[in-house]
Amino acid sequence: MNLDISIDFRKKEIQKFLIDEKDSNRNYQQNFDIPSGFELKDEELDSRINPNPSQTEEIPFLVTKRFAVEQALGDYDHHDCEVNSPKTRKGIIKIQEARTQILNLNCSYYLLLKSDLNQSVIDECRRLFNLYNATDNPNIEDWILNNANQEINSSMFKVISTMTLEKVGDIPTSRNKAQEEALYEKYCRDRETRSVEVDINNDNTRIPYSDWVKDSRLGLIELDSKIYIEPEENSNVQDVDDPEDINVARQIGQEITDVIIDLDCKKDPGVKPYTKKILTLLRWPEFKIEWKRKTIKIGCSKITIVYPKLYTRTVSLVLYAHYVVPTNLGLIIRSALEKCAIVSALQGGVAGVVMGNLPVAIAVFQTSFKICMEEYLLSCIYPSLLLLKNKSEWGGVLKTHHNNGYK
Repeated sequence: MNLDISIDFRKKEIQKFLIDEKDSNRNYQQNFDIPSGFELKDEELDSRINPNPSQTEEIPFLVTKRFAVEQALGDYDHHDCEVNSPKTRKGIIKIQEARTQILNLNCSYYLLLKSDLNQSVIDECRRLFNLYNATDNPNIEDWILNNANQEINSSMFKVISTMTLEKVGDIPTSRNKAQEEALYEKYCRDRETRSVEVDINNDNTRIPYSDWVKDSRLGLIELDSKIYIEPEENSNVQDVDDPEDINVARQIGQEITDVIIDLDCKKDPGVKPYTKKILTLLRWPEFKIEWKRKTIKIGCSKITIVYPKLYTRTVSLVLYAHYVVPTNLGLIIRSALEKCAIVSALQGGVAGVVMGNLPVAIAVFQTSFKICMEEYLLSCIYPSLLLLKNKSEWGGVLKTHHNNGYK
């Protein structure tokens, strides 16, 4: 009789239990199937919890928080993080916070009996089931058969085991809020420290980010949060040896635009790439989840656990603007001006309207001319943004109070 159990924290139902903060959802028990021909006749009489001490594990997970960057439209009055009204929203920033939930892991055992047993056999099976001690007798089936007072065979009963999870503590514990703290340091008054340094590159001069935030009348407000175990991967950020190396950024930018650029633009008139460093963010914390497997023993059951393990690291982020423009941009602009002037004046009946209503004709011409110029000028211009970060080793594993065999 196999009483081994497996518990996989990748399952959505277990993750949902783990992150649910309702007081009513304190315990989780695995479901089990009852084989054909057997019954759980009385759950109270035919079940028992492993009497040995339970195993304690601290399971990490992440919370994604959304913040809105807002800009004051009138006089700038910065109340801690939030700017005064009237204001407009400029964008959304997502950050992560690491939390943990301590769980007691234990086993529950169930006695399943054949449907057609008489009461004396049922009573004897129950008596032996409740007397069984896993510490002294690892095989429950053999023990029941060897200690029965009447004829009992292995076809009459089955013992199955399931995993029980019990939350310890009121709410999950916040273990690492480094990203949120870094964000507040950039956007909030009286929170500036040197743990995060951000500069803006503007005409080869470095402006402290906090000054730029103030000059731009920016503020920050928290919107909502979403809890999950495995973080989303940001495939738009590339790891490099030196994110400050402009040549590396230029090469990566060229590789990206080479894929999307029109072949006709490469041939005639040809294009020239440009790369400009925009922003440098030092010491930005990151998180990563890896899934590990281990085996523990509780009572007479070996339990295989697939659990999340949280790693941290600190990186430098550098933002670049990369764009390609036609080599002979000046000639293209002059040619576009001539073509658009003629086309815009002739299309939509502008020439005919001129004779009767010159102001209307001018308005139609101006709109048509701007659209025409955009089409000509943007046809071989490809702007893009690159975000590079330095390659660094993942370490600083989140230390747990109850790691019990984490490796």
